[in-house]
Amino acid sequence: MLGTNDVQPVFKATASDIARGCGSLVEIVQRSASGPLDQVPEVLVIAPTPPRGTVWDHALGL
Repeated sequence: MLGTNDVQPVFKATASDIARGCGSLVEIVQRSASGPLDQVPEVLVIAPTPPRGTVWDHALGL
């Protein structure tokens, strides 16, 4: 999963930083002709749910 290591404290990346990086990767793929028959490939971005036991628990009502 791309981005999983980006959330490590050592990188000091915000959620916005990570989203921008993911968006940049999607744009690179969409400009390519690396899909079937040399066409632009489809892209599916899947983000994992936040881990339990974090500040997200309250925000998500967990």
